[in-house]
Amino acid sequence: MRRGRRGTEQAIEGHQPGEDFVLITRDSMAPLAVTTGGAMLSVMATGIGDAAGVRTDMARLGLALRPLAPVHLLARPQAGGGLVIDWIRRSRDGWGWHDAVDAPLAEEREVYRVTLSPDVGAEVTQDVFVPVLPVSAAQLSAWKAAGANHLRVDVRQAGSFSASLPAQITVQF
Repeated sequence: MRRGRRGTEQAIEGHQPGEDFVLITRDSMAPLAVTTGGAMLSVMATGIGDAAGVRTDMARLGLALRPLAPVHLLARPQAGGGLVIDWIRRSRDGWGWHDAVDAPLAEEREVYRVTLSPDVGAEVTQDVFVPVLPVSAAQLSAWKAAGANHLRVDVRQAGSFSASLPAQITVQF
């Protein structure tokens, strides 16, 4: 059994021994046509030996339409006291591994919302269009002067329908 595949890593934790689960095989799945309207979705499941399927209505969360959280988030100190934060984009449309080829974007445009949250001082949020964000030595000095010891960095990829979950790191000053 594998968990955390294809962008579901946020659901790995919290499971208990003996917990119920559903085994889904590739042959038993069918793609659903997803429209942009409506807040509810009806699904029906039929198991082996079932005389009739079981139907349930559920809220459409749009999780399959949300971009995946970026990975390999790094913060590298620069000469002069600044910091460069970079990451690697993932795609809900790029599951194959192709050497030296970027994953397809699968969104209308490439945009990341980066939030820098010092443990003391004002939080800064900025949208960037490439997977890198320089943080100036002056900004870092201002946070340090205010008494900050740590900086939490959250990076979300903006998608056509919603934003990804954040990739997070904490940088110590």
